[in-house]
Amino acid sequence: MKLEKPTLAMQNAYLDFAREWADHQEKIRPHAARLLGRSYEQWLEDLKKRETTAPEGSVPSHTYVWMDSNGTMIGALNLRPVLDERLSRVGGHIGYGVRPSYRRFGHAKAMLAAALPKAKKLGLDRVLITCDKVNVGAALTIAHTGGVLESEIEYHGRIVQRYWITL
Repeated sequence: MKLEKPTLAMQNAYLDFAREWADHQEKIRPHAARLLGRSYEQWLEDLKKRETTAPEGSVPSHTYVWMDSNGTMIGALNLRPVLDERLSRVGGHIGYGVRPSYRRFGHAKAMLAAALPKAKKLGLDRVLITCDKVNVGAALTIAHTGGVLESEIEYHGRIVQRYWITL
């Protein structure tokens, strides 16, 4: 398994990844891994630009995909080296998602663990990761990867847990 930047050669793997999310009537997570009406090629270009220049109302970010040795895209992860006011409350430095048929096999833990050295390389000493309180699996994943619960806040009618991982 490897956390890597998406490439043009991964287009079919991405389309299969996206199709599975749609078949389960779920939106791809993280948000940065969605095409949002763009072609795959435009999405790749936008991801590259976003590493240094964020669109209005956003922050720079680095998007990775979790690939197995057979070329299957299993998950996606977005790493944000800086946070705006909203991300400082909910969202945090890292957002990730695993395609439905690969959940509960440890991929989220492995993907998150693989992202931590990348965060350190970007100059971070600690990362904020959040999840909805009702998402027990996400909370366990974050805690297993070193996350320490700092607080819980109400946000748009839900309780969000805020965890910090020291790098």
